[in-house]
Amino acid sequence: MLDDATQPLFESLARFTIWFSLAVLLVLMLRPLLRRLGARFAYQAWLLPLLALGVQQLPADTLVHAPSMLLAAGAGLQSVRVDMLPSGSGSVMWILLLWTVGALLCAVRMAAQYRGYARNLVCEHADASLRAPDARSPALIGIFRPRLVLPFDFEDRFNALEQTLIHAHESAHACRRDNLWNALAAGLLCLQWFNPLAHIALRLMRADQEMSCDARVLHTHPECLAAYAKALLKAQSVGMPNLFACQWHLHHPLVERITMLKHHTPTRSARLAAQSLLLTASLIATGAIYATQSSQLDSTHAAHYRIAMEFQIDGKAGPTPVVVTRAGEVAKVTIANASGSADTSAAWDIEVIPQTLSDNRIELNAVISYDTPPQVIARPRLIANEGETARIVQTLADGHTVGINLLGTRLESAQTNTLKR
Repeated sequence: MLDDATQPLFESLARFTIWFSLAVLLVLMLRPLLRRLGARFAYQAWLLPLLALGVQQLPADTLVHAPSMLLAAGAGLQSVRVDMLPSGSGSVMWILLLWTVGALLCAVRMAAQYRGYARNLVCEHADASLRAPDARSPALIGIFRPRLVLPFDFEDRFNALEQTLIHAHESAHACRRDNLWNALAAGLLCLQWFNPLAHIALRLMRADQEMSCDARVLHTHPECLAAYAKALLKAQSVGMPNLFACQWHLHHPLVERITMLKHHTPTRSARLAAQSLLLTASLIATGAIYATQSSQLDSTHAAHYRIAMEFQIDGKAGPTPVVVTRAGEVAKVTIANASGSADTSAAWDIEVIPQTLSDNRIELNAVISYDTPPQVIARPRLIANEGETARIVQTLADGHTVGINLLGTRLESAQTNTLKR
């Protein structure tokens, strides 16, 4: 059964997936232009998906959602029970379960990959750096206390100038705390493991991260372009790159990375254009998300209903349950021994879903079931003006007649907040 804690989780996940995907698509649209203006601007653009997550958590209003509840059960029969189920709750539960399992498996896979990478590292050098098998490329490992990882053949494979450039590259990663951003990106990938855009975004973000570091190093060593390109060619690595380590060489095309080395120093006008573009994109994304949240919340204000039910069994007054629910949610009332039958195990199940119509009208979709296990005997669809009573009359095969009066009234925000308290 989907409870009040699970439904907001599903809705939040759905909204975040939509906005995350739109943010990634926006970055993919801006990325070619930003890369021409400077590699670091393309890398900074990947903050937009994180911004989408942050803005989504901002409070758009002070509305307190009142969960579906039974206000009054009435009297005269054995029992009255009310259950509130959002439509399609069974499928939603399976979706949430699948998402949870997928996120955990993704996290376990990343942890195993990191452990396998770290298991092969040894600390046996005078400069306190970690050493990896010869085929590995230089890397920076660790989030809060990053350490340099060098291959055993580092001094043999690279000359003195190339070693200096590699140290400068990894120092740039450390200064920007890139491993922390890599960990955040890995966490987002776990949450969005089912989203192909998340996998594309992580791969391109890591490529932009490396090219941004390339540009930073060459900005301070502009005369070393040829040596830097040669070091990149020497640093080709075997094995899988680690998500939590900044590696000197990633598995993106070397031609692309070397080509980007020629654009390592953007002009003043290019910097201003890129900064303006990023600021504009951030403001548009923030405003769109916040405005959409406010609009959705405004619609929730007017979507709570008080449904009063009156039962008549063979012309005699029965129970009068009163429930409060939201538009689109199922209010299910179970009444035992409602037909006057000698079978005390038999019960009535009445499910009502209110929907908002124009001109102050309310649509009530009902499902009426009887017996144990419940057998559906009617699916009436009623449309009434707000504050007017809609009536259902149903005759059973054994001759008993059951009448149900339904009165739906829309509640204002203050009333739903009062009910919640």
